[in-house]
Amino acid sequence: WPWVIRSFAGGVAPSGLSESDLDGYPLLAGSDLSQPSKTLAAVEQPGAYVMGHLPDEGLYRMRLWPNNIAWSVLATSCSSPAYHIETEAIVAPETPSGYAGLVGRYQNESTFYLFHVDGAGAYEVLSAQDGVWRVVQPRQVDSIINPAGVANTLSLQDDGEAMAFAVNGQVLYQTSTPALPTGSTGLAGRAGGEPAEVNFDSYRLFAPSCAGGATE
Repeated sequence: WPWVIRSFAGGVAPSGLSESDLDGYPLLAGSDLSQPSKTLAAVEQPGAYVMGHLPDEGLYRMRLWPNNIAWSVLATSCSSPAYHIETEAIVAPETPSGYAGLVGRYQNESTFYLFHVDGAGAYEVLSAQDGVWRVVQPRQVDSIINPAGVANTLSLQDDGEAMAFAVNGQVLYQTSTPALPTGSTGLAGRAGGEPAEVNFDSYRLFAPSCAGGATE
């Protein structure tokens, strides 16, 4: 797919969420998106993508033209290689062929993992390495995944060695031998042969050694 990318380089905004731990990972940053998040990109490129916060709806939305991928990497002052990210994501019912997902071990625009679900209730794990795409986990339907129009909780946990990808609390794919080095993470959307709309209504980023490390 042609790359349509927004890698945001700002700081992490205050969470607006109560502090809580997740399996020993303190909450580093997050938002219920009732207010704009400084962490997420707000940008438009006609004919390619539109990304931004919808204050009246409390959502962060990605609209993509066919055959494009877009993402917004969460920048923090934390250098820990381990993290857990989770987000509530909805593939719009009007564009059920779209994908909502997460990027992991992000190095640059040509090297990262992409984990996503589509509106038909399937998931897939891909990787790009120096611009070469590889299918890590082929597309597979799973009953745990909600269809277009219904929210799914997507999560990625990376302890610096192994990675686990989950939907609605159930791990669907994991690997103890990632091909890519540790890196950043963020929210992602993808369109196949038709336009896509993906909405996110919250995100949380946990890190084991960086509590209180968020910056504006």
